[in-house]
Amino acid sequence: MRESEKKIDHLTARLEAVVRAIERSGLEDLMVYRRDFKKTLWHTFWMGIVRGIGTAIGVTILGAVVLYILQKIAVAHLPVIGDALAEIMKIVESKM
Repeated sequence: MRESEKKIDHLTARLEAVVRAIERSGLEDLMVYRRDFKKTLWHTFWMGIVRGIGTAIGVTILGAVVLYILQKIAVAHLPVIGDALAEIMKIVESKM
């Protein structure tokens, strides 16, 4: 085999490896979204809805846990902190 044929075989093997790596990476699926604007818009819309709902649920759970902890601290009758937390709890409960 001549030197040029060896180089071509080597380059062909490397190119095939790159193609396999691209296929495994899912880059082809990304390109479908890049070409189809409506599909990209629809996907982005639903992802925004899901993130918004997830954020709302997370904040609600976190807020409930914080309020629960604050109530327990207020009930413990800690001298200064308990009074301040009791006031905060009254304000929060009046706004609900």
